[in-house]
Amino acid sequence: MARLAREYGEAYAIPLSIARPLIKNNIANKTNLPAPSIAVACLLQNALQSLDEYTFNAPAISSSPNKRSRRSAANAAHRKCVRINFDKTNGVLSITDYGVGMTRADLINCLGVGGEKVALAPVVPQTENDFDDEDDSTFSQPGGGIDISPEALGGFYSALASIGSSVQVGTKSKYDEYYTFEVGPRFDEVESVEEERTMDKFYISKDLPEGTLPSIHNGFEAFSAVTGEAGTRVSIKLTPPALLDPLFSTPSSLQSLVETIFDSSDYNYIFGDSEEASKIDERVRELRGKFQQQESKNDDNNSKNNSNSANGEETNFYLDDQFGEQFSSSSAEEEENDDDDGLEDRMNQNDTFGDSTPALLPHMTVSHRSKFIPLRLSLNERKMFRLVEAAITCTDYTSTVDSSGLKDSKRQHMKLKGISNVLLGLVLACDNGNGRDCAEEGLDGFKANGKAIQTMFEIARRHKVMNPEKMRSEYGKLLYLIQDAVSPTIKPELGFSVKKELSTVYSFLQQRGGEKLLDDKYIEVATLEILPDKDKNRSQIQREIRQKEKAVEHLKQKYNNHNLSMDEIHTCLYSICDNNSFLNSNRLPIDKVIVYLKKYFDPHTVKTGYSLAIVNGQEGSRLSHSHERQYYFALQSLTLWRDIMDDMFRLWKLAEDDILSETTTYTLKDTGQGVQRVQQSPRSYKAMTGILRNIQNSVDNWIGSSVIHMGDHNVPNALNFIDKYTQVPRILSPIVVCLENLDKNEDKGVIRLINEQYGGLDNLKMDILHDFFTSAFDGSGAETYYDAGSCIDGRLTSAWNWCQSLQSKPFYPIFKLTGFFGFDGEFK
Repeated sequence: MARLAREYGEAYAIPLSIARPLIKNNIANKTNLPAPSIAVACLLQNALQSLDEYTFNAPAISSSPNKRSRRSAANAAHRKCVRINFDKTNGVLSITDYGVGMTRADLINCLGVGGEKVALAPVVPQTENDFDDEDDSTFSQPGGGIDISPEALGGFYSALASIGSSVQVGTKSKYDEYYTFEVGPRFDEVESVEEERTMDKFYISKDLPEGTLPSIHNGFEAFSAVTGEAGTRVSIKLTPPALLDPLFSTPSSLQSLVETIFDSSDYNYIFGDSEEASKIDERVRELRGKFQQQESKNDDNNSKNNSNSANGEETNFYLDDQFGEQFSSSSAEEEENDDDDGLEDRMNQNDTFGDSTPALLPHMTVSHRSKFIPLRLSLNERKMFRLVEAAITCTDYTSTVDSSGLKDSKRQHMKLKGISNVLLGLVLACDNGNGRDCAEEGLDGFKANGKAIQTMFEIARRHKVMNPEKMRSEYGKLLYLIQDAVSPTIKPELGFSVKKELSTVYSFLQQRGGEKLLDDKYIEVATLEILPDKDKNRSQIQREIRQKEKAVEHLKQKYNNHNLSMDEIHTCLYSICDNNSFLNSNRLPIDKVIVYLKKYFDPHTVKTGYSLAIVNGQEGSRLSHSHERQYYFALQSLTLWRDIMDDMFRLWKLAEDDILSETTTYTLKDTGQGVQRVQQSPRSYKAMTGILRNIQNSVDNWIGSSVIHMGDHNVPNALNFIDKYTQVPRILSPIVVCLENLDKNEDKGVIRLINEQYGGLDNLKMDILHDFFTSAFDGSGAETYYDAGSCIDGRLTSAWNWCQSLQSKPFYPIFKLTGFFGFDGEFK
């Protein structure tokens, strides 16, 4: 990296307990090193922890932000993206995060573990023999050698000892200058003849003049460089043995590890050789050119410009702001014209408030979404599904084993008996002879059919995820049966696990070498759901259908191989199309209700008789909100539900992982809703927290509580969580259907009824919407204020409470006349 000339810096001694493993492993390589994957995971976890610090501990944005802070708020998604660059030619792995960064004191006391300053003087490189007379007992492994595990040295030094010959850390904290921290020989172009670097010291230097932020015009234009007010880059020079490891043999190997780590994280990542990185590099060159043009046009004012640059003023082109434009849904023009302060300007700065992040981010690409999209069932699999569904319908497993008053030994016996009965029925239905053998052998007989049982249960779970409206009672019994079967007390008795990962589009293609299909430029066209639109004529819709068919045929011809047939590609494409259909059908009612809210109500103008204000204690309300505050409370709640729908397949996968965890068990408790299985759900909770945080970052003032109930008496486990939010479209769809059918109504009798009893069509619509936006978001629906109120779960509880009281509303006959038959739908 080209930089300004810098001071040589200061040298500090690394504590002996850390320096000795570094030198011994670097010179003699005499101990079994941890796997390189563990080393890389340690570095990535450090980056994620820094992002957590920034996300949860950073000061809140001012209610009257200036132009730069507004841009930073709009571009928050950019900061949540970890940059990973592997330069195989030079053997350097770089990981950059835009978290809190480190101060000079942090580098010395945390990263340098409190090393003492030493003189900069030529030294003779130490050898292994220099340490032989010391006592190794404090850090040696029981079997001999040096313990360089993360538990012994910490993640950073364990990674360095495992795969690195030297390391360089560039970091900038909001509260300090930009510093470089180095251990071992230099590996960049900055050379020094003052001292030969060894592994028993770390060096700290300040690269920029005081008060200067790192930016593209002072040498920080590289993809992995830290720019702006905070961030950290860790570059580690890999040892020759590490470079020979399969993890670093191909970019895909390293990327696979990174994907595994980030799958359970709220953050994103970009690889240096990816398309997104190319766009960033292109943007850097463009900004660099603009800066050079600016300098050439203002040669007479160079001194002034340099002074401004040194003070970090607006003449700098900061990547922290410029790159963020690619990650934000707000345009530059909107940011320039955004001069109003307060709650309204953030909520109304564009009509797509709360939309998901643009497709540039990895989690919104087809390739990433396909990891959570179940594969369509084949004909044979549908036969298996019907068998499992019939078996689960017949059993009363959960009502038997979850009944109160049973002793643990009795409950354990009933679980084993119930599980074995279901498994035996499935095996008998598939193969009568094999089933008789299983009946004679007892539990031992099921082990030989383990894979078939896993597959049958996986097919049923996959069908449910693809069709949330199906198996509404059977799915819970199935999941609880599998939960017990993989528990630490039952699994050893069975001798095998009945759990199997869901077959997704991504895993199916990856196994057959066809994952590049998901990055093809025609994938969006081939998986598009073509919907009827009043703004399109028949010829336009037919043209879109032909384009989709051509795209599908093109992809089938291009990517089929001896492992992947054209029919299998067709199944994968239409599985993705099924997912798009789910998103459209479940998100559409929420979008329409948001449109109704914005169309019929204004936060600052109250129509006579239609104020959204609510008062605690009146008409069942648990909250007190002004008209404006209630407007935004309803809008934020609807936007949160919409983003949950967008991410439902990922949330469902994480929910199943929590429910079917082999380590996190449940307890039976009477929650007031009967005896429930109360179980902690860390994966689902973390994902839900990330979605909520994204919404909160989109507004100046979040209204209401941010408490997410999960694993308590309100939402006992992840299954209840999924069941709750799949009901959102069932709540909103009847309202949308009623209002739309009123517009289409031509029955003269109904028109006369509306005019005489409700004062006309517009007044009727206002009555329905006013009642919904006040009573469905008033914190009601539970016995205590803690259980209802404005918490995340309580908002949905209030909406259900409104549904239950619909029959008492004066406009209920209108719902019946427009085709309403209930909110809950069919259970089959």
